[in-house]
Amino acid sequence: MFPTSPLADRYELTSILALGGMGTIYRATDRQTGGLVAVKVMHERYRTKKSAAERFAFEARLGAMFDHPNLIPITDYVLPEEGGPAYVMPLLEGPNLMQRLHDAGPMDVATAAKWIAQIASGLQAMHKKQVVHRDLKPENVLITSDDDFEERAVLIDYGLAFFLPGGRRTTRGTLVGSVPYVAPECADGSRPTTGTDIYALGVLAFELLTGAPPFEGRAMPTLFKKTKLPAPSLARAAADRGLAPFPPAVVAAVDAALDRDLRVRPNTVTAFAQALTRAAEPPRAAVG
Repeated sequence: MFPTSPLADRYELTSILALGGMGTIYRATDRQTGGLVAVKVMHERYRTKKSAAERFAFEARLGAMFDHPNLIPITDYVLPEEGGPAYVMPLLEGPNLMQRLHDAGPMDVATAAKWIAQIASGLQAMHKKQVVHRDLKPENVLITSDDDFEERAVLIDYGLAFFLPGGRRTTRGTLVGSVPYVAPECADGSRPTTGTDIYALGVLAFELLTGAPPFEGRAMPTLFKKTKLPAPSLARAAADRGLAPFPPAVVAAVDAALDRDLRVRPNTVTAFAQALTRAAEPPRAAVG
């Protein structure tokens, strides 16, 4: 049902922007400021379920923690008695990274490294606050333009985010996240770590460079492959898909992020982004 009364006597919903598992995102007018915002309203069928309501409120609290150019902030929360539960975000115009990839195809190394660096900056800010995003995928990265027309990647959707100090292990056998981006160690619902996001960022880099993630297919066979087999090398994927060979340093950086062994992956998302950025730099001419 489309709400007809302004939420909290302030936010007037005007159109649907997106449908999600837990709620619907609307374009809205903030009657207090006159500006446009996005409002996520919890689906009515979940409002009587205590665990779902608590998770929705937790998502809003997490988003309110962040003030970073590559993370979408949550600026207000609407209580049930005010027409919610709902929370308010800036209205960001632009495609998501999946749409950009679909329209333009695989990216050159420098372009992919630019997006990975921005996304890593947002993830690192989350990790500093002991939060793992746990649902990194191209659909959850918006490409928006600033006032100076510079494009900027913004990570959205904290619905599956995990707070490390107080989070509990997911019930064994429960998959959390999107299959192509789930780290092998979390395939059975094991407790995530910052390494979970590092793996997903490696998958995203692989996909931006080749046009597809390293593992595709139905959920169970794909998860089995992830836990038993090494990820396909970026070099092999380039050859199989008729792409120009990638520089060895690019291959090494992406392959390390996708390793099943957490000890082989970079220690931080920043370290991975820096390695990819360095690998993307053209070789310097010899002086002499």
